[in-house]
Amino acid sequence: ATQLINRIGTMAIPFMTLYLTQKLSFSIADAGFIMMFFGVGTILGALLGGRLADRIGYRPIMIASLAMSGFGLLALLPLTGFWEISVGVFCLSIVAEAFRPAASISITRYSNSETRMRSFSLYRLAINLGWAVASALGGLLATLDYSLIFWADGLTCLISALFLFFLFKKMPETAD
Repeated sequence: ATQLINRIGTMAIPFMTLYLTQKLSFSIADAGFIMMFFGVGTILGALLGGRLADRIGYRPIMIASLAMSGFGLLALLPLTGFWEISVGVFCLSIVAEAFRPAASISITRYSNSETRMRSFSLYRLAINLGWAVASALGGLLATLDYSLIFWADGLTCLISALFLFFLFKKMPETAD
């Protein structure tokens, strides 16, 4: 459920190149370089997220990743310079991607050998369904005002973090 809520709001990154070229008048090459920073950040974020989840646990990493992603998306709005946006997107991608390894640990902790495949399948379904909805909504919001996609994405991250925070308060550490 958390992943579905979060992914329904995933609009800023899929529309980032259009935002950079159409709204901020960057060249396609500059937009490509900024997206390269996003890609490098996701690699580092996955590594960092896994290491931190091992050290301090998957719960705080998942919640912190979502919350920091929400605020990070909103923090991108006033940025207009190439290097400002590059650093902002790089930091955002590190924080956002830290969620994935922690979520994988969570799935393995709350499932058993009989339900694990279905659990991961449902997780992937939530991601894909969320992306499908987000693409349509993001396109609509982008035609109105590009800043709306950052607000929608940021707020769904924050809502997901709150949902997960309260959900984890009610759940035991593992399903066993």
